[in-house]
Amino acid sequence: MSQRRLLIGLLLLATLLVDCAVVTAAFSQPHFPHAILTVAWALQLTHVSLMAIWLALGKTSGPLRLMGVVVVVAPWSWALAVLPDSPEPEQWAVLLMAQTIAVSVPLLGARWLGLELVDASSALEVDGSATEPQRWRFSIAYLLGWMTALAVMLGTLQYIAPFDSLPFGLVVRSSLLVFLVGRAALAWAGLWTVLGTDRPTMRIITLCAAGFAALTTLWLAQPRFAGGFSYLLALVFLEAAFLLGLLAVFRTVGYRLRVRRGE
Repeated sequence: MSQRRLLIGLLLLATLLVDCAVVTAAFSQPHFPHAILTVAWALQLTHVSLMAIWLALGKTSGPLRLMGVVVVVAPWSWALAVLPDSPEPEQWAVLLMAQTIAVSVPLLGARWLGLELVDASSALEVDGSATEPQRWRFSIAYLLGWMTALAVMLGTLQYIAPFDSLPFGLVVRSSLLVFLVGRAALAWAGLWTVLGTDRPTMRIITLCAAGFAALTTLWLAQPRFAGGFSYLLALVFLEAAFLLGLLAVFRTVGYRLRVRRGE
């Protein structure tokens, strides 16, 4: 357990350092598009998808996972907003929250139906002999924890993007919905590809199909993207590579996807 925490901690530290280096380098670029800006966008998409997966399937406290949304969305909204020719922070906040919802809500439904993230190195979990965890707890402390987490999240988002400046029109745009389909498909496929336990060929084929879907939805959402098709292709490739690489760390320390059979 200590080795696992050390590896995940090192992953978080390395990710933070890479983020700072990339954003700092991207900030110095005078124009858009640029290769380093593509890397920054790919990192953002990857981190939000990974955080949404953790929000849906993580085993730590629910309120803590919800506050993790703020830890990821808030810094990236500000960091991306200062890049050349970038939208305002409130637009990024809406986009990143929408991506979080698109990835996590279906996974939450799958978790309710029996999908779970387990420690494959534990014989009790693999054999199914461990006691099934409670799905929901409604103690006073638990409810207060959720209320506190919601208050922190809403307060932080209000600081990033005041209510009267939020671009609600962005939410109903068909281009945004198309964009979110690609992000969700790539996140789910990457999760299954890396942490699945059977059908390796089908998992790889699914990942390739999801990558193609992500590229197609990006093109449909922004057909006049300033960088052209090559930048969109690089963006999807980097997003998939970063996502697979980060998830591979969790596979290395023993995590796998499993569908719980029965109650």
